[in-house]
Amino acid sequence: MFEYLSWLFKFEYLILPTGSSLVFYVSSAISAIIFRWIIFLRFLYLPLIEHYKKMEELHGRPRKSSLFSYLKFFILGVIWGPVSEEILFRGPILYFLVNNSLGYALIFIPLTSLIFGAIHYGQSGQVTYRDGIRDSYSKISVTSCIIGGFVYGFLTLLSYSLWPAIFTHILWNISAGMMAFGFVDKNKLDKFAQAMQR
Repeated sequence: MFEYLSWLFKFEYLILPTGSSLVFYVSSAISAIIFRWIIFLRFLYLPLIEHYKKMEELHGRPRKSSLFSYLKFFILGVIWGPVSEEILFRGPILYFLVNNSLGYALIFIPLTSLIFGAIHYGQSGQVTYRDGIRDSYSKISVTSCIIGGFVYGFLTLLSYSLWPAIFTHILWNISAGMMAFGFVDKNKLDKFAQAMQR
């Protein structure tokens, strides 16, 4: 345990890649985010939309987001969250990889993915309605985070680096935030998700 902590707090694994490594990491992140969005739209998006429609019927439309909400999301959701969560959850996978313990790394992918999903219970997808009721459809959020944990874990396994997982996590949070804050045309997204069901 002490060896792991001393490795973890050296932060050598966060040295930014250059050249072809950077191109590989960014292209891996883009491929992974497309894969994750396809899974989300195919299996999770429509039940989430149905839930939100029922909640709107009961509690009115969601409140508009404040400037503070945008800033908080940017700092915590786009910068702090992806970096700290990838160090915490994918760090052990990378540690086992660099110490030639592939078996332990493979065990840690599902384990850390489940824990990653559990810590997001009640956090992701939070909406406050006009009557003050706060809601987050946690079943979908947790499932999406578990899938994300597997994607980030396998990116770490394939690249021997946390950077592809960090880049993918940042891209996921930005795109999910754009959807949540209304910067994406939900009607087009609904139609696209429905077309994927066929």
